[in-house]
Amino acid sequence: MLRHDMHKALDLGILYPLGKKTFLDMKDMFIKHFETEEKDLYSKLKNNTDEKTCKICEEFIKDSHKLKEEADAFFNKYETDDSIFGFAVDLTELIEKFNKRISLEEQVLFHVFTDLENKSEK
Repeated sequence: MLRHDMHKALDLGILYPLGKKTFLDMKDMFIKHFETEEKDLYSKLKNNTDEKTCKICEEFIKDSHKLKEEADAFFNKYETDDSIFGFAVDLTELIEKFNKRISLEEQVLFHVFTDLENKSEK
């Protein structure tokens, strides 16, 4: 859903009411995404005693906070700046970072999380 809205916002731009609404919806989804990650994923991984898992988790948390700061800066900027070109360039960059992040989560983090879940069920 978030990926879809990111591309929709890119297509619509920010000047028109539907584009602005999509932009604001996307902001809300970003916030919820980061909150859910922190609550449901990182909190469980941080409590693990396995050193390797803790290190992986720390790196993902650090990267997550960096991406969240970049997303916040993007949203804060375009709440008041209607620059069509700048919006498209900055949103494209944010989409690329977000997609890279999701890919890393799928390749690494969710496997670690699943392994922990399986161990705790035994």
